[in-house]
Amino acid sequence: MIFNSPWDDYRHRNGQPCKVLKGFYEPDEEHDQEVLPMYEIRFDDGEVIDAYPEELQAYCPECGESCYVDGADPDWRICNGCGISWTVEIIRP
Repeated sequence: MIFNSPWDDYRHRNGQPCKVLKGFYEPDEEHDQEVLPMYEIRFDDGEVIDAYPEELQAYCPECGESCYVDGADPDWRICNGCGISWTVEIIRP
């Protein structure tokens, strides 16, 4: 995954690789229903932040083209090139 945010908070991280550690789908003490789904991600330097699906740019494992979030299920990406669907890889610590 490549981080690419349109917002200012972590814009300095745009273009950096990251790993998805965990998905948040249900409200909890830190995540209201309005912000879900979100993902906990880790950058190569070890910093961990929460990110929206639209901040994570994925590339197709088959053809290498960029992918977009499937509106029905944020864990799925659809390739802009070949059209295959695939899931976001979540790395378990």
